[in-house]
Amino acid sequence: MKTGRAAPPALCYYGPARIRTGDLRRVRAPHDPLDHKPQAHRLDATCLPDDDWSYRGYPHGEQSQPSLATLELRYLEVELTQYTSTRLYKLSPKSQDWIQRASQMFWDFSKGVISQKVLNNLYQNILEKYKSKDSWNKVLNFVRSYLKHLSRLKLDSRYQQFTLFLEPPKSLKERKTITSRIVTREDIENVAVHITGAYQKGELDYTKFMNHVGIVLFGAYTGQRVEATIDKLTVGQARMALHSEAPVLQVAPNQDKIRMEHYVPIHPDLRPILEQLILHRDDGERLFHYMSYQQWIKRNKVTLSRTGKHFVSSDTRKFAEQYGDIIQWDQSNRAYILTHGVSGVDWGHYKHPLPEFVYQAYMKYWADTRLVPPILDSILNVRTENLSHIGDSPFNHKAQSLE
Repeated sequence: MKTGRAAPPALCYYGPARIRTGDLRRVRAPHDPLDHKPQAHRLDATCLPDDDWSYRGYPHGEQSQPSLATLELRYLEVELTQYTSTRLYKLSPKSQDWIQRASQMFWDFSKGVISQKVLNNLYQNILEKYKSKDSWNKVLNFVRSYLKHLSRLKLDSRYQQFTLFLEPPKSLKERKTITSRIVTREDIENVAVHITGAYQKGELDYTKFMNHVGIVLFGAYTGQRVEATIDKLTVGQARMALHSEAPVLQVAPNQDKIRMEHYVPIHPDLRPILEQLILHRDDGERLFHYMSYQQWIKRNKVTLSRTGKHFVSSDTRKFAEQYGDIIQWDQSNRAYILTHGVSGVDWGHYKHPLPEFVYQAYMKYWADTRLVPPILDSILNVRTENLSHIGDSPFNHKAQSLE
């Protein structure tokens, strides 16, 4: 016989008896006067009154939802000016020009108002004014960056939402595996011949003649970027390179596009040209004058043999890269001299080529290459002989004019 307290009988509820108080609150009519207005933290939308449906973003409240189509935000011209000034700091003149143009265009269209209509008009004008995709991206990227800046400055993320209307157009592009510009050895010689012919006709004085052929041949032999590097080299750098046991020119970080200090070997064919260029000049002077050369190239069209296109200043770098494949130029030595494709861990933490070995590796592949046409070579030989007869030296500093 079991002892102890007996268990209470089991309770079984059926029908309305099973409904709990919480259930009654959930099924109460929305306009029940006994009900209170729901708090913002409650998740069950069935209890929201009709005038509060927009809080949850349901279709019933579409007209009261904030929309970029109707939203207008403001900014001050001084804010744009300050941001533009910050972006211009320590940039190249070419980059500064694009930022200033983008900033002025944005202000001309917006006048301190940011809206869908304003940005759409700006967008269409950019696509019509510029035909290059790179140009589109330069202007659109500036405006997008400024909107992001405003969202942080004003603690309002809505500014950045307007970048939705500034996405670059996406189009199906034809796949290109190689460059369309082919620059051959004959093309480089042809340009040098054209410049020499202009000098013989009296269209160029000797100073400009040496400057123009110097830029062409220096760029072809070394593959350096014309605007970023060649235009910034000094007479002192060339004089030191020619006077060194291993003739290499040391390029400073601020003379290279990617800020990489490196050595550039001087091909023997470049020596007589550089000697003429540094003669009687101070070390601090610029070795080459790019703008004078660039204007001559634009006025005197020289046609490339394989493509029919006109020669441009950047073609000398393309020639060095393409001709390097023909002579099977060592990839490591090529990448170092051209400062192209040197972003890997091996370059950043392990490699540090010495000048004498850079020159030796370079001459192993370029020693038999001759780009100086005979007509130019004869002029240089005569000048060199004249200098030797009078006992003049290119290593002397400025004493008189070149011509």
